[in-house]
Amino acid sequence: MKKIKVNQEELEPLKDIIKFTSGAWTSLISLSNDDSEKKFREQEVPVKDRPHPHTPTIDLCNDQRFTTEDKVEARLILRQWCKQLDAQQLTNSMIYLPETIMKWHTNSDNPGVRRYYTFTKGDAWFAWVDKKGNVQYDKDNMGWTVREFEAPIWHSIYTSQLRFSFGLLMDV
Repeated sequence: MKKIKVNQEELEPLKDIIKFTSGAWTSLISLSNDDSEKKFREQEVPVKDRPHPHTPTIDLCNDQRFTTEDKVEARLILRQWCKQLDAQQLTNSMIYLPETIMKWHTNSDNPGVRRYYTFTKGDAWFAWVDKKGNVQYDKDNMGWTVREFEAPIWHSIYTSQLRFSFGLLMDV
């Protein structure tokens, strides 16, 4: 896992999506999954592969809270953004609710180099298992964070506030 220096030009389409969908997502600020950073740090890495955990997130391109117009515009912007970055595929465009853990998972069903662009104004953490089998923790920047890693790899996420996540499969 590595953090990548944020290229402001790459962020502009994502900022636009966050801005024009704000009428829908601002109502999510008061919601919570009642998870905690303590619970996040105490969870054990599973022994058996888990490609994806069930995590209640909000999909910016599909959730009914967003207008059809906003969902279509988001899809078009994200399609163009993927092409500009030479990405193979958009893997997600979602919002984590406050106090949410995405439990340990590997993305083993879609291997390759992943890049995630995330935005939060709260405490958020990315955990992963390094090549030596040790759990590592990396705190999100206040604002934008860009990380890249090769899946499959065990990883987990926690956020105390809304967290926007835009994921790409860069290379297979």
